[in-house]
Amino acid sequence: MQSFTHLIIGGGIAGTTAAETIRKHDANATIAIVSDEPHPLYSRVLLSKPAFLTGTQPFESVWMKKPEWYEAERITFLGSAVAKRLDAAAKTVTLESGEVLQYEKLLLATGTHTRMLTI
Repeated sequence: MQSFTHLIIGGGIAGTTAAETIRKHDANATIAIVSDEPHPLYSRVLLSKPAFLTGTQPFESVWMKKPEWYEAERITFLGSAVAKRLDAAAKTVTLESGEVLQYEKLLLATGTHTRMLTI
């Protein structure tokens, strides 16, 4: 069982910024981000911009954080991982794979899903 000082569920802008901020204030903490997406943080907004869609803006520009950043900041990125069970009393999160993660502090930064308007 892996154990972390800070476990963050959600690899979007909120979760990644939280990890970055935690690292700035605690150089020795163990930090992990659990993300259901396989990729590190990227700009979802940029993906819809004309310059990107027409190919005039390079694909590499979508990455807000590259794998090297997580490594340099000593933040474990667990991509393609879905949190399925939270046991607050035991301070554990069980992933869909069956892996159990233990934490001292937990942040849920799962975001939301878009809602189609019916108008």
